[in-house]
Amino acid sequence: MKRIISQTVDMLVENDPQIEQQRAKYEYGIDVFFSSLLNMLGILVIYALLGFLQEGMVLIVFFASLRTFAGGYHAQTRFKCFTFFLAISGIAIWLYQHISFDLNSQVLFIGLGTCLVFVAKFAPMDTSNKPIGDVKKRKYRTKSIMIVTSQMLIIFSLYKLSYDGTALAATLGVFSAVFTMLIHLIQQVLRGEFYHEFKSI
Repeated sequence: MKRIISQTVDMLVENDPQIEQQRAKYEYGIDVFFSSLLNMLGILVIYALLGFLQEGMVLIVFFASLRTFAGGYHAQTRFKCFTFFLAISGIAIWLYQHISFDLNSQVLFIGLGTCLVFVAKFAPMDTSNKPIGDVKKRKYRTKSIMIVTSQMLIIFSLYKLSYDGTALAATLGVFSAVFTMLIHLIQQVLRGEFYHEFKSI
């Protein structure tokens, strides 16, 4: 993987020599892109084998769009990242097979409302190693709130149009993104990072 990343940056440098000055930044960005792409392809293959491809794609879109700005748990290695998302996907698939959106719509919408409150309170999630500046944090929080609100409206519309399966997959995508935030928050509390951040406000 490192060789492919290095060769990709070399190709970019040939077209723009100034890129060499920020080589480390470009290598990191390409590394994140390739690892995310491989993880996503792996998950989609598993979804396809389980007959969950269409619903899984909806789940991923809703999950990724919120997580991009709200943040959440980050694994230390690609394998752990893949395994973690695979576990979340497994839980989501199980819930999808055992929950009826129509019969549990009130509970699910209450859950989405709780997610909105949680995101408004804690997004974006950062760490002491990679803190987010105050200006950027306010910007990301606003975008996160807007995304969740939009997602809730889309889910409500899908439910009213009787696309219960799609609405449930989208809801599980939102729940999965907020779940990763909850895990990260618990980690911060256990490490004392959240306490210090709260105390400094």
